[in-house]
Amino acid sequence: MGTSPDILLKQYLALAKSGKTAKEVLVEDYLDQVIADCGESNQQVAELVLYLLTDETNKTRPLKTKQELATELSVLAKQGEDAEVKLDLVLRIFSLSGLVFVIPGFPAQRYQLVHDYLVGVILQKQGKSLLRQLQEAEAKRQQAEKERLKILQERDRLFKRAIGGLVTFIAILLGLTGLAFHFAGQSRRQKLIAKAGQIAAKAEWLRSQRGDLHEESVLLAVAAMQRFQKLNLRDVDADVALRDGLTLLPTFVTEVDHQGYVIQVAWSPDGKYLASGSDDNTARVTEVATGQEMARVDQIGRDHD
Repeated sequence: MGTSPDILLKQYLALAKSGKTAKEVLVEDYLDQVIADCGESNQQVAELVLYLLTDETNKTRPLKTKQELATELSVLAKQGEDAEVKLDLVLRIFSLSGLVFVIPGFPAQRYQLVHDYLVGVILQKQGKSLLRQLQEAEAKRQQAEKERLKILQERDRLFKRAIGGLVTFIAILLGLTGLAFHFAGQSRRQKLIAKAGQIAAKAEWLRSQRGDLHEESVLLAVAAMQRFQKLNLRDVDADVALRDGLTLLPTFVTEVDHQGYVIQVAWSPDGKYLASGSDDNTARVTEVATGQEMARVDQIGRDHD
């Protein structure tokens, strides 16, 4: 059954108002059908590929490799990980539908629209809408990128703040640790000073209270002085105890050649000679400077010159 004249007249009148010819409408329908065959998820890629196979400046149909199309697609619109799969599918459908020529070449085959007439239709039908879509998509992408950068900046700020807080905490902790070591060292030093002082006090007490322990007093004073020297200190009490103790220690005068214990001694008026008596039943006179025996008397009255 044919189309009625009234319907055809209405269609031509509608075409006249739109400014399109019947040929243009047929080509547009054909393009829409091929794009629909690519699937809804691949529609944007299909429209972009048709647009990229035209030269808007010269109104020509350039030859392009799949790699060139893929690169230009990545610039025009952000593609997912399956972008290459989608491009392969679209090019295959375009070539099978007769919309695109596949021209063998080296190092890669190239693709081209089958007719110059398609260039004007594609640019008129898709150029403005695609550009608008791409602009909207780019605006959304830029907005998303701004949001992402804002989140990253905020995260970076919080991270730096946390790092700053951590560094401050570590510095305080190290400072407190240093103070603890300092005070511990000071406490130990004070204990050592106190101990040395106790030894010096004991040395002075022995010197003043125990005349029979002068040697012990001097030894304690020496020990106290050594402890203070290790601490880079000088203590007056320890110094006095040592000096006074040394003055009370017996000093070597001369050697007397008795065979027993010396029980009595006497000095000559000039201090040059020492007379000594011993339980060996002898008395001897010794020259102090040389230790030489000058005379000896035993208890039975014998003299020895």
